[in-house]
Amino acid sequence: ASLRANIEVLQQPGTLPPAEQEALLRDVVEQTDELGALVTDIVRAGETTVREDEAQDVRLDHVVLAASERVRRLHPGVLVLEDLSPTVIDGVPERLGRLVANMLDNAVKWNAPGTPIEVTLHDRTLRVRDHGPGFPHADLPHVFERFYRSAAARGTPGSGLGLSIVAQVAQMHGATATASNAPDGGAIIEVAFARAPTA
Repeated sequence: ASLRANIEVLQQPGTLPPAEQEALLRDVVEQTDELGALVTDIVRAGETTVREDEAQDVRLDHVVLAASERVRRLHPGVLVLEDLSPTVIDGVPERLGRLVANMLDNAVKWNAPGTPIEVTLHDRTLRVRDHGPGFPHADLPHVFERFYRSAAARGTPGSGLGLSIVAQVAQMHGATATASNAPDGGAIIEVAFARAPTA
């Protein structure tokens, strides 16, 4: 509804000053991206395995850097701090990209203004930590369930699919997703990939 309203305003020439029109155009592009991501998430919600012909060696640290750059581009005021080790995962680049993007999008949504989002990748474990309110204790067992939205999230944009896609893509790649709260505040999402087989 918001996307339609914005487009209808843009269809009326001379309605807005140039600066406001530019801002509205940026909103339309961002909303279109969100809609596309939602459709992609719904389409993939039933997928549980990676086909052999899809899998390849993926530099997960490169995927994380690309996702961080996307956050900086879409949210110029957000600070993302990375501490990444070179990590090769056998998987599908696009799906791993969605996993990382959803982890970061969740952190952006809840992070407190002026505080960093911390992203680490060591020992085949990807960790994204924000400095927001953290997960309510009652919600922790449910954060990876499809369409689950906490009471705090119901007034914010989103479908309740973001973290469920994280868990699903993790499972497809033989990894485990977990959610917790940092002792000094903020939420932590971790995805731990199995050790690569030794020759």
